[in-house]
Amino acid sequence: MPYKIKEMRLKQNMSQEDVCKAADISRQTLSDLESGRDVNTTTQTLVKIASVLGCKVSDIFCA
Repeated sequence: MPYKIKEMRLKQNMSQEDVCKAADISRQTLSDLESGRDVNTTTQTLVKIASVLGCKVSDIFCA
């Protein structure tokens, strides 16, 4: 299932680096999730990203 992480990140005027540092994840992980190269990740990673973006995990899934 694809994610809309990049869209939400840009709405917050955050760089990938900003999100990665705040969520304590690698830039490669975030890049892969945003580009759709990797859609398999842990719930913990999604929770961290959602927390940094100020949203619920369900908000970052594309419908």
